Parts: sequence; structure tokens; C-alpha cells
Amino acid sequence: MVCSSHFLERSRELRTTGTELSLQLNDAIQELSDLHLKHRRLTEKHHEERYLNTRSKAEQKRLKEELASAVAELEESNHKLAVLKAQGDPTHGTPILFPTLGNKSLPEDNVRDKQKELQDLEACHKEFTDLISQRLVEIRRLHEDRIEILNKLSTFQNTLMDFKSISSSKAFQVLKDQLQKSQAELDHCRTLLEKLQVNKDKLIWQEREVNVKVDLSGIPHRVSLNCESSIAVLKQNREKVVDEKNMLALKLEKSSREPGRNQIISEFKALVSSLPGEMGAMQTELSKCKDDASELHSLRAEVHSVSDILARKEHTINESLCRSADAGSETRDLRSRVCELRQMNCELKLFVEMYKRDSTDSRDLLESKDREYCEWAHVHSLKSSLDESRLEQRVKAAIEAEAMSQQRLASGESEIAELRGKMESARRDIGSLSELLKSKHEEGEAYLSEIEEYWASI
Repeated sequence: MVCSSHFLERSRELRTTGTELSLQLNDAIQELSDLHLKHRRLTEKHHEERYLNTRSKAEQKRLKEELASAVAELEESNHKLAVLKAQGDPTHGTPILFPTLGNKSLPEDNVRDKQKELQDLEACHKEFTDLISQRLVEIRRLHEDRIEILNKLSTFQNTLMDFKSISSSKAFQVLKDQLQKSQAELDHCRTLLEKLQVNKDKLIWQEREVNVKVDLSGIPHRVSLNCESSIAVLKQNREKVVDEKNMLALKLEKSSREPGRNQIISEFKALVSSLPGEMGAMQTELSKCKDDASELHSLRAEVHSVSDILARKEHTINESLCRSADAGSETRDLRSRVCELRQMNCELKLFVEMYKRDSTDSRDLLESKDREYCEWAHVHSLKSSLDESRLEQRVKAAIEAEAMSQQRLASGESEIAELRGKMESARRDIGSLSELLKSKHEEGEAYLSEIEEYWASI
């Protein structure tokens, strides 16, 4: 009992340490997932800012082209306006809006056309100046947006470098080593817990066997007590019969002294001589009844023990079913964990490809970063393969445990069927023996009633 209590305390301590390590491991995994999520958000923002930057550059280029074309058109219109002004008044350089009376070299229609064309050119010049001012405002705004986007991009790059420095820092490496050590300790504690669980099951089974043996050892004692009580009752009945015999002998002597009763005395003597044979027959019947009663008690005790064993078997089968269900749930959890790790591996590969495509450094730095990313991806692939192999081993162990539990369940069911058959046969034997004992009791009561009737008639 002391060993079992020490074993239970040790198992409780291991369970508590296992739960604490699992909680620490879950916290570390949660922190890593948060870091991955933050890194993913930063990369998404980085891509969005790069897209906006390229879009603003394209828009700026288009606006520059439009501005250049507008400037060219404006220069052309200015040139045309200067030519028209030179044709109108070569001395002052001012346009002639109305014809003079003394000018007879130009016709009136030509002057009107030139005046109209000059007004159209001035209107176009005004429109172009307005458009150029609008385009300049838009270019200035886009330039400010570009500067803001570049600032954001620089901040994002700084945060990305901070993340890389954090991931390559000593504290992060120490945390990673502690996580691996805690994982190893957790696996070791799980193996110890499984071994302790197996030892606990063995001890429980041994304790049950000892209890069954104790119950079976107590059965003969109870049977002997019942037999002793029945023997005491039969002895009392025998003493009563002997007393009645002595009284009958006294009465016979008294009656033999009286005249005219020789025939009755001879009959009574014959009856008295036949009484020992009947008493021997009754004693043999009583011994048979004792044997039947002892066998009945033993069968009842056996039925009780068989029912206890059947209940224990059913309990063990229920425990094995619960363990198989737990093993199935653990296999499902491990498979979901494998899927999550594979998805994480794919995301890391995508990050590596993204870094390869988005890098704008020099060729040497690019090659060094490519080598670094390849090594990082190789390390992650090795870790994922190691985790997958461990998970596959755990899944195999869980499947084997489930198969063993199914085998135990089948064997337990077969044993239950056998024990039920034995119990049914024992019940049938008990019924037949009880009927036989009842008939023997009825025969004994009939004998006693006949004897009483005979003595009453005498």
C-alpha cells in the first residue's frame, strides 16, 4: 500500500510537471505564431506600399508626359501667337485687333480671320496654363505621397530588420533551445507517464486478483459455518428423537405390565425395531441434504465470484474503450498538427520566394541572402520532417495501442460470454439442487407427520 501511494504521488507529480511543460510549450508556440502573423502582416503592408509606389511612379510618369506635351503645345501656341503678333504690328509687337482705314494691303476678311484665330489661341493658351497649373498641383501631391510611401517603406524595412535581428538574437535562440529542451522533457515525461500507467494497471489487476482470492478463501469458511449450524440443528433433532424413543420404551414397559395388550405390544415392538432403520435412512437423507446444501452454498459463492469477475471485466472493457477513444482523439490531433506544420512549411517557402523576388540589393548581398534563405528553409524542412517523423511514430504507437485495446476488448467479450455461460449453468444447477432439497424436506416432513400420526393413534 505504501508503494502504491508513493507510485500515485509520483504519477501525480509527473502529470503536474507534464501539464506545466505543455502549457509553457503552448505559450511559446503561441508567441511564435504571433511573430509569424506580425511578419505576414508586415510583408503584406510592404507589398501594398510597393504596389502603391509603383502605381504613383507610373502616374507621375504619365503626368510628366502629359506636361511635356502640354508644354510643347504651349510653346507652339506661343510661337504662333508671336508670328501673328509680328505679322499684325512689326514695329510695336502688339496685335492688331481692328483694321485701320488706311491699310489697304490686307483685305477685311483676312484680318477678321486672323483676329478670330488670335482669340482662339489666347483661349487655348489660358486653358493650357490652367491645365498646367492643375497638373503641377497633382504632381506636387503625388510627389508628397511618394515621399510618404518611401518613409513608410523605410519604417517597414526597419521593422523587418528588427524582426530578423530578433530572430537571430541570443535571447530568441535561448528561448528556442529552451523550447526544444522542454519538448524533449515533455516527451520523456509522457513516456514515463505511460510506463507508470502500465504499472498502475498491473498493480490494479494484481489487487483485483488478490481480492478475488480473498473472496474465494472466505467461501469455505462461510460454508463450514453453515454446515456446523445445520449439524447442531440435526443433533438437537436427534436428541429429541432419542428422548421420544426412551419415553416410548417407558410407555411400552408400562403397557406390557397391563393385561390384554400383547398384540399391541408386539406391533409396537415391531414398530420400535423398524425405527432405527428408518432413522438410519433419515440420517443418510440428512447427510445427502447437507452435501447438497454445501454444494448449493459453494455454487452460490462461485456465482457471486463469477458475477464479480464479470463486473470487473466489463469495467476493464469500458476502460479500454475509453483509452481507444482517447487514442483516436490523439491521432486526430496529431494529424491536424501535421497539416498545420505542412502549411507553415509552405508559407515559409513562399516567404523565401518572396524575399528572392523582392530583393533590390547588390549581387553579392543577394547571393548571400539567397544562401541564408536556403539554409533557413533547409533547417525548417529538417525540423518539419523531424516533427513529422515523431508524429508518425506517435500515430503508429496510437494505432498499435488501439489495435491492442480492440484485441483486449474481443478477448474480454469472449471471456464475458464464457463466464455468462458458466453462470447460467451454475444457476440451472442451483435451481435443480434447490428443487431436490425442497423435495427432501417435504419427504422428511412427511415421515415426521406419519410418525406423529402413529404415536397419536397409540
